[in-house]
Amino acid sequence: MGAVILFSSHILSEVERVCQRFGMIKDGVIIKDGDVGSLRKLSYKVVRVYKLKGELKEYKKSCENDVTTFHVPNNDMRRFLQKVCEMGFEDIEVKSPTLEDIFLECYK
Repeated sequence: MGAVILFSSHILSEVERVCQRFGMIKDGVIIKDGDVGSLRKLSYKVVRVYKLKGELKEYKKSCENDVTTFHVPNNDMRRFLQKVCEMGFEDIEVKSPTLEDIFLECYK
């Protein structure tokens, strides 16, 4: 026999550590649900490029100091990386989005 425990939190790092499944609610409606592990495999990656020597206008981005953060669709990652390599950069970090990244994206 199994058991279900309802855990409600706005601290998404806790949800990632404690839960196996999730549900995001907006205005009383579930807007996204599923397995917590599968969330990180959604359709985009978070890419941080340090000291990018050029500009990519076609991708969603934010800039802070010498770090440009992009949300790159998984199916466009190869083309994105080719463009970044052509421009030049100091360092690059590619990771799956956190639960908080996904929440903010869904909640807009």
